[in-house]
Amino acid sequence: MVTLRRLVVILGLVALGLTLWLSVVINAQVLVPPPQQGVDWVNESYTIQSPSYLVILPAGCGPQQPYNLYVFTPSQYDAWSSGSVTGAVYAGGLVDGVPTVIYLEPGSYVVVIYPAPSNYNGCLAIIGPRQGLGMGLVSLPSNPVVTNEVLGYFNITSISAYNANASQYGVPPGGASIQLNAVVVVQLASGVTQYYLVQGVLRLETQGNYYSVASIIWNETSTPSVLSDITGNGGVTAYGADEVYEYSTSFNVYNTPFSGYLIINVEASGGTAVVSFGYVVIRSGSYEPPEVTWFDNVTISPGSPVISAFIEAYGGRLTGSGRPMSLELVLAGYGNGEATTLNALNARLALAYQAGSTWVTPPNIYDYSLNSMEAVTNVRVTMRGAFAVLGVGPLDPGLVNPQPPAPVLPMTYVVVYNPVTNTMNTTYITQPYIVNQSKVIYVGQGTRYVLTGYYVNGEFVNTTPVIKPGNWFLTYEVTVSYKEQYMVSIMSSLPVNVNGTMTTNSTNWVDAGSKLNIEVSNVFLNNETMFVPSIGNETIIVNSPISLAITWTPYYLVSIISPLPITVNGTVTNNYINWIEGGSVLIIAANDVILSNGTMFKPSINNETIIVNSPVD
Repeated sequence: MVTLRRLVVILGLVALGLTLWLSVVINAQVLVPPPQQGVDWVNESYTIQSPSYLVILPAGCGPQQPYNLYVFTPSQYDAWSSGSVTGAVYAGGLVDGVPTVIYLEPGSYVVVIYPAPSNYNGCLAIIGPRQGLGMGLVSLPSNPVVTNEVLGYFNITSISAYNANASQYGVPPGGASIQLNAVVVVQLASGVTQYYLVQGVLRLETQGNYYSVASIIWNETSTPSVLSDITGNGGVTAYGADEVYEYSTSFNVYNTPFSGYLIINVEASGGTAVVSFGYVVIRSGSYEPPEVTWFDNVTISPGSPVISAFIEAYGGRLTGSGRPMSLELVLAGYGNGEATTLNALNARLALAYQAGSTWVTPPNIYDYSLNSMEAVTNVRVTMRGAFAVLGVGPLDPGLVNPQPPAPVLPMTYVVVYNPVTNTMNTTYITQPYIVNQSKVIYVGQGTRYVLTGYYVNGEFVNTTPVIKPGNWFLTYEVTVSYKEQYMVSIMSSLPVNVNGTMTTNSTNWVDAGSKLNIEVSNVFLNNETMFVPSIGNETIIVNSPISLAITWTPYYLVSIISPLPITVNGTVTNNYINWIEGGSVLIIAANDVILSNGTMFKPSINNETIIVNSPVD
């Protein structure tokens, strides 16, 4: 399966005429004055079976002067070439480095460039005719853009393609592709310059939601394409008179929204040119961490050592084989020159090249491909800043943005995990992102979690992280850190010592696992009253909410003095001094005491019951 075929037509040269004339439109008829004697022109004939597009690009034509482009029917051409003023299907001017697109209904035509450039064999590319065009972002700069790395961003919200004649091309009926096309320039120690068209291709089978990626290389130094001493995961096969290198991965399932990148990197290494093909999927239904997969690293080893290798986009020159040096990211057919039709499409594309440490959108953006033979028949492109928005609609090929802004690309992945709420939020950021989580989370009665900081890629920070987007694929894993706290309430009518502080009301949130040291002692008043706490000294490990009320029991000093023995609550004593709990009952028994000498002592009280509600003295 190849993604494109040779596009450039070698034009025939005819001598006639002398002076450049401008075309004239009269009553919707384009009239073209005849050529003057002695002036050459270039012509090519076509017979078209279905509506098609023809693209003509002059690149580096000389001498620098205006050139006319005419499209005639055969009879119109015969009349014009014979020296008659005649009508034309199309007549317009050509500007060096600027492509022209012509829409043609079925029929036979002769395309004429007049006058002929002196170097017409190396400066004119006629692409097509084709039933459609690859549509997206195509850069043809007026000054060379040189880089070692390019990428194409895609975001597909919906896509459905169908081609009833797909089997004629050996492709699936629901197939489509996104192609990143670039021209690689290889300079050899021998002084020879080689050109290669390299393609990173995302192939989509939209009926089953499958995708694969492919790497394709053509030798565009001359025609036909000949590839030798090239190694990678793929191999070289013949495609007509040309040789093409290709490798394709196995299929994977995708879900929409489907987003990611195609990447091509080129460098000179050890006397060879190394072309690396990569891709990244950042979303397939849900966001995924960005993992760059370099699925094919192709080494080109020419006979002479490679001294430099780079990607170049330039509208003022063609490759040695006559191919445009455009940089492209386009939606097209699946392969083998197929043109497909979209039943549904909502997609965004962005094209960028590496300039230093930043990504830049190349200038002079057209919306139709110059280097893809595959095509779509009904895709409309609308520019939104650096992004092309693709939807179903009639083709309207043209220059869409001469100087687009730099793209703001989603390359930085952020995942934030909150272990308290057990939630995980994932996103890609294109501007500074403040990780803002709840400072306090209440869970049930008397339990809460208090924010202590964040672990960002394993490193703890106690301030709110601000994550800045990068220029390459980065992942930030953020875990929110909380400490668990319990409500601890200690109430007492008299002061107690709680962790070194005297208090009668200690109500606080306390970290889980903390120690709570409570120190209490009897309280003596000046009126012979003592209060005894309901607990003693305690150390409590806080592992749940605590509500503790310390109560105090009054005791009173009871002092009963008698010179002779008495009975207090069944105990014989003549000197009873004790602290008695308030409300207690004292039973005092005192009897007459008779001595042997005939003396008797009568107590001041006899049997008496006292309820102790105050000191007794």
